Amino acid sequence: MNVKKVNIILKIFIICFFTLFLISTVYASDELSLANNETHYYITSDLSNDNIQNMLDNSNDGDTFEFTSGEYNNISLVIDKPLNMISNGSTINTANLIVNKSSQLGISETFGFYFTKNSAGSIMSGFNMVSSSDYAIIVNSSDNILISANNISGATNNVLVRNSDNVSIIDNYISKAKKNGIQLQNVNNLLLLNNTILNNGRSGVETSNMFYSNFTENHIGYNGFNGISMYNGSSYNVISHNFGYENTNGIYICCQSSHDQIVANSFYNNRKDPNCELGGFETGNGVLFGPDYLTMSNSPINIEYNYLAHNENYQAKNNPDLGTTFKLGANYYDSADDTSTYICPMLLSKIFMRLDVISVSNGFGLQVFEGNQAVNDFGTFDVQVNVDGNQYTATVKNGRAVFDVDPNTDHVIEYQVGDQTIRKEVKAQGTQNNNHDSNNQAGSNEGSSDSSSDSESNGGDSQDGTSTNEGTGNGQGSSTDSSIANSTNVNGNSHNSITNNAVESGNYGSNSSDVYTQCESDNGENQLSNGDENVRDSSDSESSQGDEASEGKAYEISPISQISKSITNNSAIVVIAIIALVVIFMYGYRRKNEFD
Repeated sequence: MNVKKVNIILKIFIICFFTLFLISTVYASDELSLANNETHYYITSDLSNDNIQNMLDNSNDGDTFEFTSGEYNNISLVIDKPLNMISNGSTINTANLIVNKSSQLGISETFGFYFTKNSAGSIMSGFNMVSSSDYAIIVNSSDNILISANNISGATNNVLVRNSDNVSIIDNYISKAKKNGIQLQNVNNLLLLNNTILNNGRSGVETSNMFYSNFTENHIGYNGFNGISMYNGSSYNVISHNFGYENTNGIYICCQSSHDQIVANSFYNNRKDPNCELGGFETGNGVLFGPDYLTMSNSPINIEYNYLAHNENYQAKNNPDLGTTFKLGANYYDSADDTSTYICPMLLSKIFMRLDVISVSNGFGLQVFEGNQAVNDFGTFDVQVNVDGNQYTATVKNGRAVFDVDPNTDHVIEYQVGDQTIRKEVKAQGTQNNNHDSNNQAGSNEGSSDSSSDSESNGGDSQDGTSTNEGTGNGQGSSTDSSIANSTNVNGNSHNSITNNAVESGNYGSNSSDVYTQCESDNGENQLSNGDENVRDSSDSESSQGDEASEGKAYEISPISQISKSITNNSAIVVIAIIALVVIFMYGYRRKNEFD
């Protein structure tokens, strides 16, 4: 065989090898894409906790574990990779012991589900958790975790999130913890949205070193201590459109605060407790400042447009240990008389907000004003209204409630502001509308609780991101349920971990649940507060368990790479291109032989 034929054979071999290499690369991309498809596991109650843990440990990132049986016992599972843990209402009875996996990882707490730092991106949804453990759920040093549509009760503390970023706790019912419903320690960008947090032995929510986080549309009530307790560091957090009621205080601010926003909440009907560890005089307040409260003059906490009413002590109270008097923003105290608003003498707060009648198309409305400026981003509250002899309970949302009545006739409206009844006459549209006010003082008093001229209004500017819709009252005795779709006003700041301001873990303030005093709340560590458990059914967050929970949806967490999808979807084109290149190469080779 001469050298020329050897060269020809060698070149043909190289061409074939090159072709096979390219084609195998395409098919390897296809195999990679197929390998990224998640596996869906169905978990039944005949599996032991160890069996389930082994399945978790041997699964791939993004796999889904769906619990399909009605009840599971002695569950304590460590989630150590991104997984979807879902159910359609299965009951999980947690184990009150240290399991093998916990011992291997050096975890000292007992729990139902534990999300490690390797579990970032996990989802937990649709469970009914009954816990006798230290915690029902722990998220420790993990990011981008979603906890949604669960019913969680009975643990010492139901949910703990610590040293974590971008955790979302949404649409859960959290109750009957011996201590706190939710503990948040050293967290950034946390979202607490539309949860019902009731009947916990201490606080509904306890925070320590929380930054750039958002609480909105949560119902927090009937807890043995405070609705929300804030300790240590707190910066750039937005607490808005929440309901705090039947706690010892609606919100307790005992932290170093910077740029925090506490706006458009409803703190009402909070009760005195003479046996509370804070002392009886420090209970029954809508807003209470603790002895460790500190804020800088150039970045003060902003407390405005809240509904603060019917609390047994003060609507807002300073702490005498602070020794300083500072200013609140404009809030509504359900009173037109500065002698009955019960604002602490050590707080400057002008009584400058009022509720008045307005004319709208096809009816009339009640509107919250700051001076002459309508306020559209405001806490939700009920007001008793009599329209032409028919009694209503109007729900004022985002500053307004609207009644759909005949606009072509005159109407007489009476509504309650504190202990006073305001009477207005609304003329038919098209005629001169002269509202008759039977009480010249009601709704227009601009006095200050401390008679200070330093108090000032803030112009009634409403926050961005909140829609203003109007509900309608229809018929005698029915509620004017204003239909409002609130846009969640999440703080738009970029994610920053303020480690310089963080206090060392383990120090959670003189009144936090981690530092007990000798005098505890009357409900104590082992008793539940005596709230009405049916309150959940009547609250606006009734839909928090929603259709998603009932559907048992399998969530995606690690979708196939877009690059892999692109290669997979265009495989035929790539193969054709390779064949074309080979043909061109061979054609060029033959022409080369002609020239030779």
